[in-house]
Amino acid sequence: MMESPQEIIETIKLSFNFNDTTDFHKNDSLMKYLSNQVFHVTSIKAYENILKDNKIFHNKDEKFPINTSSKGSYGRLKGFVCLFDLRGKDESVIENTLNCYNFLVPDCSEERCSDYIENNSAYFILKPESYKKLIPNSTGWQEDQCKLFVPKTECWFPGDMPLEHVSKILLVRIHRDVPVQDSLGYEIYQIHRSLEKGDLSSEDMKIKSPFDD
Repeated sequence: MMESPQEIIETIKLSFNFNDTTDFHKNDSLMKYLSNQVFHVTSIKAYENILKDNKIFHNKDEKFPINTSSKGSYGRLKGFVCLFDLRGKDESVIENTLNCYNFLVPDCSEERCSDYIENNSAYFILKPESYKKLIPNSTGWQEDQCKLFVPKTECWFPGDMPLEHVSKILLVRIHRDVPVQDSLGYEIYQIHRSLEKGDLSSEDMKIKSPFDD
């Protein structure tokens, strides 16, 4: 019997614990697996469905939930699978990428609880022989600068991406303590939790200008 692609893909499980909410932004232990690689990142729930489907679907038809940033995503609107390409990228380019979209702790895999924050993410790392199929970042600039994409590092696979193009999967759990009470980080955390629970509206989030009085 022929093995399915997921049965022969190397899978690595990693777990990290942080007691400071800033340390995880410099997760060198995870970055060593991602440096000079091309990969797709998603949640563990999506990962399980990808294994069942044997491919990563594009989301042009909004078959799957989308967030605000994905709404105008160049790759999604073109019917591509969005990837990060860290090949040959220096530290400043990667830092800018993390500022645009933090693939180390992506929003799509985040769960916020009363005393901790946890990300359970899956990284699908491409085979080098599949690089020739990729649509480079420069194509996005040439075709449509009005759509959203991450400069220099985002690239795309045209259409759905079969798992035969994947060489390795990282399953990553990142556990973080909630920021110390009365800190700015704690206030931001509580706002995020209230928004998720529906306790705050967009009106509540409006910042009062000193010129409003």
